[in-house]
Amino acid sequence: MRPLPPSLAELAGQQRGVFTRAQAEAHGLSPAQVRRRLADGLWATVLPGAYVLSGQPVDVRAQDIAAFLRVPDAVLGGPSAARVLAAAGGDGRCGEAAGRRGGAGSGAVWRSGPLGAVASADPRSYLVLPGSRGPGMAGVRYLGGELGEGDIQIVGGLAVTRLARTVFDCAALQDPDGALLVLREALAREWLTVGELSRRIQQHLGRRGAPMLAGVMRRLVGVGERSGV
Repeated sequence: MRPLPPSLAELAGQQRGVFTRAQAEAHGLSPAQVRRRLADGLWATVLPGAYVLSGQPVDVRAQDIAAFLRVPDAVLGGPSAARVLAAAGGDGRCGEAAGRRGGAGSGAVWRSGPLGAVASADPRSYLVLPGSRGPGMAGVRYLGGELGEGDIQIVGGLAVTRLARTVFDCAALQDPDGALLVLREALAREWLTVGELSRRIQQHLGRRGAPMLAGVMRRLVGVGERSGV
C-alpha cells in the first residue's frame, strides 16, 4: 500500500510535507483508505485533519502550515508570520522593497533580533480570521482585529501578514519589556513608524494587548524626545 498517491505526494512536497484529509480525498483516497493509513501508522497527525508521513519531523513550521490549510480564509499572523518571513529570506519584506535604512540586513541578523527571538521561542501557531471563529485546535491561537487591504501578502503559497502587522501582533503578545524590545527594533529598522504604530493601536483598542502597547509607545516616544530623535 502506497502511503500517498503520486499527485498527493507532489502537493505535500510543496507544503513542507503537510497535507489534509480533504486533500487526500480530493486526490483519490476514500475515507476508509484514510482511516487505514492512520490506523497502520503510515501517517502522523500534525493537527486534527492534517498529517505528514510517519517518521517526518513535525516542527512548529509544519504546524503553522497545517493550521493554515485547516482553516479556510485564515491568514498566518504573529510569530507564525514572522517564521515564514524569516524563512523566505530574512530581509523582513519577502520580496518587497527593503526598509528605508536598507531593510533588516542578512537573514541571520533578522532572525537573531527580538522579533526573530519571539518567533523561534513560541511553539504555538497563530491565525488571523476576522469576523469569525475557527475550530479549536491544541497549539493554535486566533488573533483578533480586522485586516487592512495592505496587511496581507502571499509567501510560498501561504497568506501571511505583512511585516508591520506582524510586528504589531508579536509585540501585543509580549509583556511590556518584551514588547519594548520588539518595537524598538522595528522602529530602528523602519519596519514601521511611530505614526503607523499609533494608528494600529487606535484601530485595535478593544483587543487584548493594545492598551499595553499604548504605554510602551509612550515610553519609546519619550526616550526619542529626550535623545533628540
